[in-house]
Amino acid sequence: MKKESFKVGQRVGCGLNDNWEFTDEILYTDDDDNVALGVIKEIVSDDEVLVLWDDETLNKRTGKIEEVLPAPINPNLLLSEQDVKEKLAESEEKIKAVSDEIKAKLTAAGNLIKEANAIAKNVGLSVADMDESDVLVRAMDLSG
Repeated sequence: MKKESFKVGQRVGCGLNDNWEFTDEILYTDDDDNVALGVIKEIVSDDEVLVLWDDETLNKRTGKIEEVLPAPINPNLLLSEQDVKEKLAESEEKIKAVSDEIKAKLTAAGNLIKEANAIAKNVGLSVADMDESDVLVRAMDLSG
């Protein structure tokens, strides 16, 4: 289902996953390296538009120096640049609302792992060694 009707010259954007593949998921990160923005250069079909991305590494390369062509993308993955910025702001707000609490919990969990490792070291083992006896799996199951 097409989200929006796009026009040549329109600024658009989409998400990028960890493998730098285009996605419709927009998620805030401190360095915004998971969002691509660019300009629609051509509408090929209902299932393909060509976008000249601001980040040149995302554009199609011809092998000739300095020659960069727009990259094909399914328009269903695209949002207007304004919509991308709004989704980034919403995501940032959600993340920042819980980040301090999550950081505290993960710090506490890290300290507990250090303590568990110290206990294991008392008998010449490490917490990683305990995995072989399913101690870690059972502990994780008990904690939910």
